[in-house]
Amino acid sequence: MTREKEETTIETSSPTTSLERLNIVSMNIAGCIPSHEAPSHWNQTTVTIAMRNEVLRTQPDILALQECPGGVDWATDVFDGYGY
Repeated sequence: MTREKEETTIETSSPTTSLERLNIVSMNIAGCIPSHEAPSHWNQTTVTIAMRNEVLRTQPDILALQECPGGVDWATDVFDGYGY
């Protein structure tokens, strides 16, 4: 008696597009407190806006911020509507 070999086919899917590059931005924003080198009229708000503009200019795939002045809630508010 011969036994037939049973084949099992497993279908897998692969992405239709490949990732050519991954842009990661990591910043220690030091509470968005202006440095001593910053213009004298800068405050936490102007630093926050400048930081956000720079991050958006780079269009990172992954964004990691350290020392946010209000933690995750602050970062969520600052980047609300931008996909981060």
